[in-house]
Amino acid sequence: MVRDGQAHLRKACIDDIPAMHRVRVAVRENRLSSPDRITPTDYEQALADGSGWVAESDDGIVGFAFGNRDGNVWALFVDPDHEGQGHGSALHDVLINWLEANASRPIWLSTESGTRAERFYRQHGWNDAGVLDSGERRFEWPRALNDSASGIRIRPLVHADAATLLRTVRGSMESLAYWFSWCSADYSLADAAARIAHCMNAREQDQEYAFAIVSNADTQLLGCVGLSEVKRAVDGTGGSANLGYWVAETQRGKGVATAAARMAARFGFDELGLSRIEIATLPHNHGSQRVAEKLGASHEPDSRRLIEFQGDSVASVVFGLTPGRLQRR
Repeated sequence: MVRDGQAHLRKACIDDIPAMHRVRVAVRENRLSSPDRITPTDYEQALADGSGWVAESDDGIVGFAFGNRDGNVWALFVDPDHEGQGHGSALHDVLINWLEANASRPIWLSTESGTRAERFYRQHGWNDAGVLDSGERRFEWPRALNDSASGIRIRPLVHADAATLLRTVRGSMESLAYWFSWCSADYSLADAAARIAHCMNAREQDQEYAFAIVSNADTQLLGCVGLSEVKRAVDGTGGSANLGYWVAETQRGKGVATAAARMAARFGFDELGLSRIEIATLPHNHGSQRVAEKLGASHEPDSRRLIEFQGDSVASVVFGLTPGRLQRR
């Protein structure tokens, strides 16, 4: 059942209620004032209103998570004796995957301030939405952009993506290392974490908007897409950015890059209010050029832009995209 310290995740059922309640009353933070404050009926209602999962190890149920269709995370708890083993992150990911597919917006939760739970949600990319009258802090999940036809969505990169990003990069090491100087044989978890930290900080500064490309079928990270070098117009209207993307070797030729780039461009125009997006490709990167053309971008032979390639600065092939030319489907 359990491999490499990871618990097995499965859908929760009514028979799990006693074990889930034992986990709930065992936690050291966000404690119940009385064990009877939540009743078996509450768990049954949570199952009826949405969906829940349990994390099961050789010791039995060690964690559980519930979300309902109005977007609320009703519960996410791990037995204190099993914290720090990735069970909370695994439950979080499967719950968010379900909520993004089934819930109304916004996806939200509340938790006590100054707790490990608060730090957990911040590290997993939740946005602080202020303090409620109860004194708890409300968090909202950043809106994902979804393309049901291609079976993918894009969402902001968060700290919890580091290990998955590392696996995806290592799985495509040979081809990525050819195109990108940041990708090398010694690419590590620390490198992935540093990149994500940079992206999250750059987003806060309105300089860069990096997204994970995620499968709708599971939480597999398929690649990354983003808008960088964001420049705002002096009068506050319009602006420009550079669009970049890469996908795992196993996902190439499936339309993943095009769908992800289209969603990122739509975000730039609709959410950021940009008036122009530039795509700079290496002269022999015909795959990226085809993606640009599928988006509706126009080749701009008079544009000059140098990009790094294997230690040298190379004149790129530049494409320009405006809101009116974006092929939204």
